Amino acid sequence: MPGTSLGASLGLRLSTHFTVRADFTYARTPSRGTALFAGSDIIHYYYGAELEGRYPLGAIAPFVFVGVGAASVDQDSVDVFDPFTKPAAMVGGGIEHIH
Repeated sequence: MPGTSLGASLGLRLSTHFTVRADFTYARTPSRGTALFAGSDIIHYYYGAELEGRYPLGAIAPFVFVGVGAASVDQDSVDVFDPFTKPAAMVGGGIEHIH
């Protein structure tokens, strides 16, 4: 059985070269196998903030971003483990096509 994942991101462009973003992601994954909590759903949350830098070059704009946040994990029915939240980091980059 497939899981569910939903996310949202909100950004504010500070200048041509810099943007700040806030992200939130919710995911629900069914567990399988012979684990004590098999048949239960595992619920994941990620929330964080990133700083993005870009360098427009004509029709493209390469960018990089770095951010911090937290990831939380819980289960929906049986209590086999205690819910927890851990610090998280995000690093990435890409190329945007500018119209």
